[in-house]
Amino acid sequence: MSRPHLRLVSDEELTEFLARSPSPATLKGGGGNGTFGSMEARVAQLETDMREVKANTRMIGDTLLRIEGKLETRASAIDLAEIKGKLDFKASASDVGSLSGKLNDKPDTWKVVTIVLALGAIMAGSQIVKTIADVVHPPAQQTVKIP
Repeated sequence: MSRPHLRLVSDEELTEFLARSPSPATLKGGGGNGTFGSMEARVAQLETDMREVKANTRMIGDTLLRIEGKLETRASAIDLAEIKGKLDFKASASDVGSLSGKLNDKPDTWKVVTIVLALGAIMAGSQIVKTIADVVHPPAQQTVKIP
């Protein structure tokens, strides 16, 4: 592989190159205007920003803990499937409506009491009629012969 932009240099060439390199005070950097004079201000700003990042991270952590706590009290998919399975064995709304209609057709307590009283009145009335008939038309007397 050929690299035409690279070449071997001697120790003297290297020493001469390093002697010509700019001093650290005149290095060009990110927004420092070529000097290290404003480095302390930039580091101070970086530290302030880092405090904000840490505070935000703490808030995010607290929020996640609250969410996790709420999730622990929620029903899981397994719980919901189990409940659904149990509900499948319960009566449906149409079953309940049908049963309700059948119960409405059944006599209630007052109907039963009325029927019993009516039967009692019929029996009492028939006994009264029999008694009156016996008084009006007494039964014939039978004679019994003893041998």
